[in-house]
Amino acid sequence: MAEKVKKKTKNVSEGKNFGKEKKVLADKKDVKKSFSDKEKNEVKEEKTVTKKKITSNKDTKIVFAKAKYINMSARKVRLVVDLVRGKNALEAVHILDFINKRAALPVKKAINSAISNADNNFEFDKKSLIIAEAFVDDAPIFKRGRAGSRGRYQKLLKRNCHIIIGVAEK
Repeated sequence: MAEKVKKKTKNVSEGKNFGKEKKVLADKKDVKKSFSDKEKNEVKEEKTVTKKKITSNKDTKIVFAKAKYINMSARKVRLVVDLVRGKNALEAVHILDFINKRAALPVKKAINSAISNADNNFEFDKKSLIIAEAFVDDAPIFKRGRAGSRGRYQKLLKRNCHIIIGVAEK
């Protein structure tokens, strides 16, 4: 038994693994690799790049406005919100004027509210605002019922949603 547990070292000379040592335990099948100094530096450089990206997102201030308990399904409102996400805020309001959907009105009100919040509370310029975040969440469902055929009861689910719009300066 003691012979099987002995460590074996191999030099791998194929492809990318040229010059690396692998230590393999015959019984436990554990593999340990020793990396060169260049590869360690490359891994450290990649980590610092990702940290810079994360800190750059915190610099921008996003101002939110919420429209809660809107009496429409979230799926229908998402169709309208997807049209204006990422656009200039004032341009998005003009786009919503000409959309033939019932969900356009509450989305337009939420965008106007976010623009007003940014202008009055944080003194942002209206013309430089873009819609940074826009999403629609489900709200509580009102459960109602009505009479069905042959004396049965049919459920009516009145779906609601919350609209959240976030604007930021360019």
